[in-house]
Amino acid sequence: MHGHCGHDHDEIAVTLDIDAGYHVNANPASLDYLIPTKVTVPGFTDAKVTYPAAQVFKPRFLAEGISVYKGSASIRIELPLGSLARVRSSSLNLEVQACDLQTCLPPSKISVPVDP
Repeated sequence: MHGHCGHDHDEIAVTLDIDAGYHVNANPASLDYLIPTKVTVPGFTDAKVTYPAAQVFKPRFLAEGISVYKGSASIRIELPLGSLARVRSSSLNLEVQACDLQTCLPPSKISVPVDP
């Protein structure tokens, strides 16, 4: 673990607002077939993404609880210093699958614009 004071990198926070009654899979996902919530920054292979702590959710159809995000979850992305300007002109990719108690929606890829 390296401690960074924050002056040597750029940082972006992506906040997910998840509708009541729904959840999305945490990253890492609990099971192989679950699709984890994932943020990628096109053109940056060295982006360091920090996912929030997961909550445990126990759906009826599974014996074990799974790791999910509910309500609001904030994902932090650290990029090399000075790269924010490049990211602002493009967008982030968010991969997510939302589920309620019974069913899951198809996985979706969302393009997230970066606000200055």
